[in-house]
Amino acid sequence: MNKNYEIAINKLGKHARVTRDVHVNWTTILATAVFVANTMVANILPDEARRTQVSHASIATSPATESEESDFSPITVYGENEDRYNQIMGEEILKQMQEEEAAKKAAEEAARIAAEEERARAIAEENSADFQILSMITYAEAGNQTLEQQIAVAATILNRVESGSFPDSIWEVISQKGQFSSVKGGEIYALGERVSFDAVPENCKEAARRALAGEDPTEELLRQEAIRKGLNPEEYATDGALFFYNPEYTGSSELEMRNSIQVKVEFGDHIFYKVW
Repeated sequence: MNKNYEIAINKLGKHARVTRDVHVNWTTILATAVFVANTMVANILPDEARRTQVSHASIATSPATESEESDFSPITVYGENEDRYNQIMGEEILKQMQEEEAAKKAAEEAARIAAEEERARAIAEENSADFQILSMITYAEAGNQTLEQQIAVAATILNRVESGSFPDSIWEVISQKGQFSSVKGGEIYALGERVSFDAVPENCKEAARRALAGEDPTEELLRQEAIRKGLNPEEYATDGALFFYNPEYTGSSELEMRNSIQVKVEFGDHIFYKVW
């Protein structure tokens, strides 16, 4: 293979590889393809022209008219083949461009549909009573904590719902007498003010969202503590915490009772545990 031909092919291949990763000026690619075409013609067609010329010369050994000899033109043959080859190459590149454009539009449409579905899901979630209640109680109980600590509070409430030992709804769990001091008279309060969902910060909503999706840092924290104490993680950690309290707002008598809890972990301002 002629060296110029190899360079041309490599040059087109380079542009073809680039188009898989970044947007490339298609004029450059088309120009490269034409360069390849010209190189191929320059290396292939002259041989064909010579073969035609030899054939014509052999015919000329027999009687022929001057007009028959004047009909042959290697330049004409070369030019016609070059134009045809360039046409084919141009059509192939145009086809590739059209296919890639169609694929791009299909991907954009799929992304648009997915985004619309996600927005619809988010709207439905925001209108969900469970999500709103969990977001508000998370804000009331842990509004000043980190996101992970807020998730732990939200997850503990959900663990109660799923445990079989507490009511089976979020509202009933947090409304139980003597359980959540932030819930009074059917309302949720934070810093003495009634909490509305619209006033809940986005980080508390995110904590509720992630807890509802199954995230619960308390299980692993309790598991590590149980193992450290040589106790059974299944009993003291599996399925996560069912209780939490803030020592700063807990009476001395209650704190004294909680001293007997064997496996408990401090996470932020709260102490989490599964069993007494």
